[in-house]
This record gives sequence, structure tokens and C-alpha cells, in this order.
Amino acid sequence: MPREQMPAPGSAPLLLRRRTVLAAALALAHPGWVFAQGVPVPDKGEFFFLSDREARILTAAVDRILPQDRWPSASQAGVVEFLDYQLATEWGQGDRLFQQGPHQAGTPQQGYQLPHTPAELYRAALADASWNAFVTASPGEQDNMLKALEKGEARLGDISGATFFTALRQNTIEGYFCDPIHNGNKGMAGWRMLGFPGANAYYLTEVDRFDLDYAREPSGVAHRPDEAMPPPAQRRGQ
Repeated sequence: MPREQMPAPGSAPLLLRRRTVLAAALALAHPGWVFAQGVPVPDKGEFFFLSDREARILTAAVDRILPQDRWPSASQAGVVEFLDYQLATEWGQGDRLFQQGPHQAGTPQQGYQLPHTPAELYRAALADASWNAFVTASPGEQDNMLKALEKGEARLGDISGATFFTALRQNTIEGYFCDPIHNGNKGMAGWRMLGFPGANAYYLTEVDRFDLDYAREPSGVAHRPDEAMPPPAQRRGQ
């Protein structure tokens, strides 16, 4: 999950309360939306932030970063829904980012140095016309286009290709392995891949047992594995 949204130890109740307040506000503005576990789910194929075109581009891009093998691809695990939701919330609007100038080129060790909020970065980068051919390109061609961005050999308007690719790759990983309450890691695919049990907090039946294999199903912050991840929105136009 984006670093600014990672809950501190013991802060889950506050996080849930904040998301409940956000859900209530969004429910008033969008009465057709459905809510699950305090996380809003756009109805009828809508997105909170992404346009249909942006969603198609990101689906194709994240599936080259984490393609399907014996495990789901990034988009199958809800990464696009994760990105959409995060870009629509405080993190996407630059909450906790210092964005006053002057804005100068920094070193990689200095972290995020752009005048854009994350939402502005994605919107500006995805607006570039070079993405139009990306969606229908072959996997090999898509890989070459992403490699050109990664190496800084291509730009996306006034956005450095390397800067955007670094953000996209990091956010894709976050969406694949986050707690499902953040709208990613659908079916806890990322945790199952790693053998990570998640946020299980109740071990009363195991505390006095030793040298046993741990075979408990993964559990998210909501402690309801079957309900923690709401169904992803059906993408319009596909």
C-alpha cells in the first residue's frame, strides 16, 4: 500500500473509522455505489478516479509487470481497482507530501521530488498518445515500451518515463500484496503466493501447541477473508 497510508501498529480502528467516514461522504454523492467492509465499490463499471482509457492502459501495463502464471496477474488480483481507489483518496491528492517549490531534480535517494500529486502524475503520464498503441501491442512490444520508460529512454509529455515507471511498479507491488481492505490483493492471491497468513490475531487454540505446520487461511484487517475484498468494478467498454 502507499507508504502514507500504511497504518501504524494499533491504528486499524482509526483507519477503519476514517474509511467509514469517507464511505458515507461518497454514498451521499454517489447513491448508486455499493459499499463492502467500509470500502466503496463503484457500481455499473464506474471508477473513482480513472477514465475507461486510463483503466485499460493500466490493466495492460500492470499485467506485464506481474503477468499471470500459476498465480493471478496484477489486474486479476485487483491492482487496477487498488490504484483507482488510492488515486481518489488523500494519498492521491498529495496528503503529507511537501510540494512547495523550488522543485529541482533530486537524486534517487531523495525520494519523490515532483511538483505533481500522485493523481496528477498518473493523469499527466497516461494522457500521452504513446499509450494508444500500447494496449493493442503484443506482450513483447509492451515489454519493450515499458523497458524504454524504465531506462529513461522515453518521456510521457513532461513526465520522465523512468519516474513514472518507478511509481507504477512500486504501486503495482503494493496493490498485489496489500491488505485487501485497500481494494487490492483480491482473494489474498499475493499473500497465498508468499505463504503469508495476514492479520490473524487470535491464537488461543494454538498458543500451547508446538512444532506444528501453520495451515490457517489468510485473514485481512477486517478478519473476514471472504468479505474483506469487495468485488472489483466491471470495466466499462470491455
